[in-house]
Amino acid sequence: MASRVRKGTLSQEKFGRTISLLKGVLDYENFKDVDMVIEAVPESISLKQDIFSDLENPAHVMPLVEIVRTSKTSRQIDKAMTKFRMRMGPFRY
Repeated sequence: MASRVRKGTLSQEKFGRTISLLKGVLDYENFKDVDMVIEAVPESISLKQDIFSDLENPAHVMPLVEIVRTSKTSRQIDKAMTKFRMRMGPFRY
């Protein structure tokens, strides 16, 4: 997003508002009432399976972005994240 601000396609104000909505956490206690989880752990299948199992929404480990909808995720958030992911285009390895 910062690159979009530099290019002028995103205002600094909107960037700031968006970033202010994100909160990084390191423990499950802070997962109460979240709309979205961005998983960023080492590429360990067992670790990823444990995390998704603990979130009560198991997902297969894939080399791409996974959007995991929980019972507390609104349809609006789900649609917005899917649209965001599609705008990212294909991943290159």
